[in-house]
Amino acid sequence: MFGIPLNGPTSVFCDNESVVINATRCESPLRRKHTSIAYHRCREAQAAKYVQIGFQRGRNNPADILTKLLPGPRMRALLRRLFYWSKEPVPA
Repeated sequence: MFGIPLNGPTSVFCDNESVVINATRCESPLRRKHTSIAYHRCREAQAAKYVQIGFQRGRNNPADILTKLLPGPRMRALLRRLFYWSKEPVPA
């Protein structure tokens, strides 16, 4: 895709269980047209093995850095998780 080889489906994690259920189960009822179109695309991509949708608790979700105001320690913990930083400073 875009000149980058992919080795399997892209993982998409969400911290909302109802979104994960609606995106992964075709028998889930969708009441609004705009949501049914969006979920149809998600289900289609998952069926084609382009994406793999999963649940991840909010406290472990590194995307919270971009969407929420976080206290310093939590932000540093998520940054370490996202970039695999060690707790110890790098020697000069």
